[in-house]
Amino acid sequence: MIYCRGVLFCLLFWPELLVAYQLPSSKWSHDLKTGYKRRVAADPSFPAKSITEVLLAAGTQLTAEWTRRGTSRLMPEIDFVIPAILTAMFGYVCAVP
Repeated sequence: MIYCRGVLFCLLFWPELLVAYQLPSSKWSHDLKTGYKRRVAADPSFPAKSITEVLLAAGTQLTAEWTRRGTSRLMPEIDFVIPAILTAMFGYVCAVP
C-alpha cells in the first residue's frame, strides 16, 4: 500500500516520470491464458479442484475467526472477519503456482 502511494505521489508531482514509467506489456496476460488452457487440457478437473481449495481456505479461515472471536463477537466484528476471509482466499489463489 505504501509503495503504491509512493508511485502515485511521484507520478502526480513529476509528470515527466509518467512518460518514463512504462507498464508491462500485455504479453503476461497472453502467457497466463495460454498457461491456464494448457493446465486445463492436462487436467480437466483443475477448475473444480481450484474452486474447492479456495472454498476450503475460506471455510478454514471462518472457523479460525469463529474460534478466536466466539459466536457473540463474530457478527459485531464482521468488518474484521470478512477481510480476513478474503485475504485467505486471495492469498491462496496467488500462492498456487
